[in-house]
Amino acid sequence: MLGNYFKNVFGLPYLDSNEKMIMIGGINANHLIDDIKRIWNSEKFALQMFYKISSNSVIFYKFWALDIFYMLEQIALYKKRRSSLHRIKTCIELLQKNTWLKSMISQHEDILNMSLLKKMHHSLFDHQIEALKVYNETIPKMRLKGYLLNAIQGSGKTIMSIALATALDVEKMVIVCPKSLVNDVWFGALQDEFGTAIKIWKSTDEIPITNDYKYYVIHYEYLSKLLLSLEVFKNKHMFIVLDESHNLNEITSLRTQNFIQFVRQSNCQHTVFSSGTPVKAMGSEMIPLFYCLDRFFNDDTAEQFKKVYGLSAQRGVDVLRYHLDLIGHKITKLPEIVINEPEVHQIRVKIPNGNQFTIDSVKEQMRVYSDKRARYYQDNMKEILSFYENCLSIYEKTIRTSIDRRDFDKYKQYIKEIRRGYDPQIHQSETKFCNQFEKTKIIPVLPQVYKNKFRDIRAVVKYVQLKILGETLGNVLTKARVECHEQIIKYANLEEIINNADKKVIFFSDYTNVIKTANEYFMEKGFKPVIIYGETAKDINTSISNFRHNPKDNPLIASLKMVATGLTLTVANVVVFLNLPFRDYIKQQAISRVHRIGQDTQTHVYEVTLDTGNTPNISTRMQDILEWSKQQTDAILGKNIDSDDLVGIVEYFNMNPKTTFEKFISKFRNLF
Repeated sequence: MLGNYFKNVFGLPYLDSNEKMIMIGGINANHLIDDIKRIWNSEKFALQMFYKISSNSVIFYKFWALDIFYMLEQIALYKKRRSSLHRIKTCIELLQKNTWLKSMISQHEDILNMSLLKKMHHSLFDHQIEALKVYNETIPKMRLKGYLLNAIQGSGKTIMSIALATALDVEKMVIVCPKSLVNDVWFGALQDEFGTAIKIWKSTDEIPITNDYKYYVIHYEYLSKLLLSLEVFKNKHMFIVLDESHNLNEITSLRTQNFIQFVRQSNCQHTVFSSGTPVKAMGSEMIPLFYCLDRFFNDDTAEQFKKVYGLSAQRGVDVLRYHLDLIGHKITKLPEIVINEPEVHQIRVKIPNGNQFTIDSVKEQMRVYSDKRARYYQDNMKEILSFYENCLSIYEKTIRTSIDRRDFDKYKQYIKEIRRGYDPQIHQSETKFCNQFEKTKIIPVLPQVYKNKFRDIRAVVKYVQLKILGETLGNVLTKARVECHEQIIKYANLEEIINNADKKVIFFSDYTNVIKTANEYFMEKGFKPVIIYGETAKDINTSISNFRHNPKDNPLIASLKMVATGLTLTVANVVVFLNLPFRDYIKQQAISRVHRIGQDTQTHVYEVTLDTGNTPNISTRMQDILEWSKQQTDAILGKNIDSDDLVGIVEYFNMNPKTTFEKFISKFRNLF
């Protein structure tokens, strides 16, 4: 301690650490924090990474060492810095030499045996070999338990993952993926590489998990059952790949929690998060990845991470990108073996009632509907509250214990607080308690004829403005988009695309009704379409097989949600969007079912949109949709919502028009 005192006095930075924390002392912490605020334009960003700040020192968890290192480097380059350049450079040197960061500049033994790749039937392309080399270097250098394989769709992530497991010479490989990919992608790929004699356990077979297998292919929904067989995998030399990892980006979802639990409790030392689009909005989406891959990430750093990055990609994006780039491998372009970039064609379609779907028209419909629902709830609130109170009385008569009485009193008190002025941040725990209490206590004892009505009006009682928001976005916007694209199909002459295609054609849509309308249209034209959406999900493997192998089965009409990821469909070379997705990454994923390694024909992409001349409409102007949705949302909530977050709200109601509003509240609690 005395040594540190003299270092502070004479301006000599020093570093101390223990199992969890790192302290940098002998600095002007106020100047350091001020520099961070200036460069990253955020006070919250500057403060949340640090566990403790004093006048001449900062303390932070070891997880943040890489981020702090990068930030110190940026401060050293910042001409208007307040901090001493000498002290900043000394701090950088101390971090490099006296923390785990020293492994970044150390030599390490190989962890992959590349000679084992000869066991595989197919040889790897150069870009795939490079991905393995990066893994070989990154894991020991960054002291990780796996990495992020951020590779463009169609680059061969499946074979890269199999090759990594092979070169690691693991006892067991566990693949966690969407259910539609269990048989069609992973089971087939493993047999292609090692022959049909290898033993592969598949969750779709619904047989007990035993220790007799080397390869296990698990769909997301099976993860809770997988945890019951943990002893089969615990402390084994194992490799886990999370395919389409962006599907498990939500830390609060049960399947994400189950996956994290399996990785950590099995003590797996090699896990790959694999996706062509691993990050949608950055920030909190990376928490599951860090829980699985980073030895220094824990519940405390997770809470800090949420506060630092929140749900937005805007704050400190360069710091997070720096961190992610060092813990993974990115492939942004397909190799030259893939045919030229897709040719994109616009099909503008005029329909008789096109003016009904212009931005101004739908905006007015939205305003009218919102006002109508607000008046309805205002006029009927007395009756709604009377029914609600009646339901509470029915429940109260069933109370038998003092604990139930206490919880009921707490519930009523929380409802009063929420109704006085709902704030999702302040009332987070209260709404969670109330929703759970209603679901597990009140609804089960209500007469059957009361249950559905109570489920609906409980949202009105607690947060009527959000109920109106959900109804407006779901009923007006979604209904208009579905009707618009159903009409477009009838006037677009889509059969010409099929007739002129070199290979087969895939039509994509977000909406079940649009898929059904397209199916009827093509059947009337004499085609034999294959359709894949929610109601036909159980037959997806048969449907994909028919599309691949039966010459007459064409086109494929599919839900973006079910077919846009994972599948290889190079039997087609044309992709048609019957509606444009809200997010570009979904569009790129869908195109990559066709434009990928193995495609030998020029890919064509058609975007089918409504033609209303120079007047913007809901089919063509996505940014306009989001802007007027934002205006209406701000008006309903009485406050501004970030535009990036608004994208998620609009998309959510488009994809889930019949969602319960408790789910909506839970998903977007932090945005309001």
